[in-house]
Amino acid sequence: MKKIFLAIMFVVLNACGGGGGSDNTPTSSSSPTPTPSSSTLTTRVIDGYIDGANTFIDYNYNFVQDPGEPSATNADCEGCDGSYYFVGTSSFFSEINNWSVACSQSRIQISEVPVGAIDANLGEVTEAFTMFYIPYKKPNASESNIEVINVTPFTGLFLDFVTESKDELDIDAIEVADGCGEQANALATSVNAKAATFAIELQEFQGDAMEDLYSNYIETNNNQQAQLGEKIVDFMKAADDVRDVVNTHYNDEYNVSVSFSEEAIDQLYGPNDFTDLPISLYIHHKGNEDSDGWAPTMLLHTSGLKLLKNSKIASVTCTEIDANNCTLFDVTYENIINNLDWYLSYGGNQNTTLIDGITIQSDYRQAKYHEKDGGINCQKSAALKFYSTKTCNGDNCPTSIGMQPEITHNYGFEPWSGCTIFDNPYLYVFTNQINKTEFSTSKPNGDDSYGIQYSLKPGSAIYSNPPVNFLGADKNTIGYQVAYNKIKDLHVSMDNIGNIAAQMIDGEFISMERRTRDANEKGLKKINYSVSKGPNGLSKQCKEYPWDDNAKNFDHVNLIMVEGDSAFSACYNFVNAFDFHNE
Repeated sequence: MKKIFLAIMFVVLNACGGGGGSDNTPTSSSSPTPTPSSSTLTTRVIDGYIDGANTFIDYNYNFVQDPGEPSATNADCEGCDGSYYFVGTSSFFSEINNWSVACSQSRIQISEVPVGAIDANLGEVTEAFTMFYIPYKKPNASESNIEVINVTPFTGLFLDFVTESKDELDIDAIEVADGCGEQANALATSVNAKAATFAIELQEFQGDAMEDLYSNYIETNNNQQAQLGEKIVDFMKAADDVRDVVNTHYNDEYNVSVSFSEEAIDQLYGPNDFTDLPISLYIHHKGNEDSDGWAPTMLLHTSGLKLLKNSKIASVTCTEIDANNCTLFDVTYENIINNLDWYLSYGGNQNTTLIDGITIQSDYRQAKYHEKDGGINCQKSAALKFYSTKTCNGDNCPTSIGMQPEITHNYGFEPWSGCTIFDNPYLYVFTNQINKTEFSTSKPNGDDSYGIQYSLKPGSAIYSNPPVNFLGADKNTIGYQVAYNKIKDLHVSMDNIGNIAAQMIDGEFISMERRTRDANEKGLKKINYSVSKGPNGLSKQCKEYPWDDNAKNFDHVNLIMVEGDSAFSACYNFVNAFDFHNE
């Protein structure tokens, strides 16, 4: 089965608490009780039918109720069907530019269920939880076919599609006022496309249609779906404890999400009862700029932690969760990190003011994952990156040209306890250019990328004094323009690499690679030329990687390799044909 994220996200809702909005956000008491005929949008909140939730539309996809994102009005009545109404005309959504019903129907809805809310089936809620609605419609279906939106434990089962799409579209933040704007629309389109793919895979895997997940299973008397929904909510409440621990560790600075990992589908819809579910953690944050133009950033993604509904956690290596086979841990940050399958974290600062047209990013990177042989691979490093776009004029210009010079090192970092694999001290300098082309009558669409990696040793003649102390308080002491110019000068063709290779000292290597893909990201060609310096002089290799249609990736095992002096000519024609678009 293709990659499927079953996600139920639990977020730190800074802008609002328990069962109502913040002082700046409309709440359920801000409008008179409506009738269905007077509402613009109608939503039902269902575990059993729930009365007393705070339900709002998340126009900017940050999982937080911001000022300008109104709460629905709860139909406060005995025996109600969990209905909530966004009332009246567009004046209710006056903070949203270009607002429309269609836009609202294609955005996330979030229902915060506080302690004291009433579940028609289970009674008073004693532990708060949050449910999500990720919009889904069949391809080519009209927006008007959605009469009532159901928010249930199932309608957030792939919320990770939102974070995936944000990363793919490189969207850091959307203003609420632009919640029906170009970026938000692109994000909505991407999320719905992923949901449509999920729908096909879901039906192939278990025979259920996506419409079943979005149905009102109370109304249709689907007791099996109702019971599974109640179990999911139990794990939602337990995951809330994990979220709180991670949030405390980061001093309440981020919107921390906890989601079911993709492996959860086998357990949720498998033949056996389940006592645990694998979860992932996710943070994608960009803060406000300080007086020097630096904005803090943070990305965290983990996978494979086993969660029990009693809020205990277990290692991903446990195959059967019970007291006899697995050690169960209390939820602490250290226990979370030690028992994950894999962990990846970036944290640092971003600046767009120091070099005109250049975004500077400095990151502290941590990664941990289990190797197939049982080893634990740990990585810690610092990276200084320069993001920019390049201009080009002429008929042969691509649609966009992206540049990313970079310095990465792990000088001074120590591994976590228990790690069996940790790289020796290293310093890499990367140069990379990617030419993207959208379809025209004269050119196919796709991308063409070219990059060079330099592995340098202390005292290198290629780059004698690269900056390494660019994190924290030292970030304002770096000569960024000088570093950028130096790395850019190392972005050369194969015609020039010989002069640079002549300066190499023992232990250094240079790797240059060109890769082309079509519009569907099918690899067309990938060739790598490398030079390394050892006690016996220079060693040269040319590697060509064929495309594997089954794996949907280049084949790094059955490669074609030429070594020695013939390597240069074997790689030259393809690699050196990359167009730098120098003007």
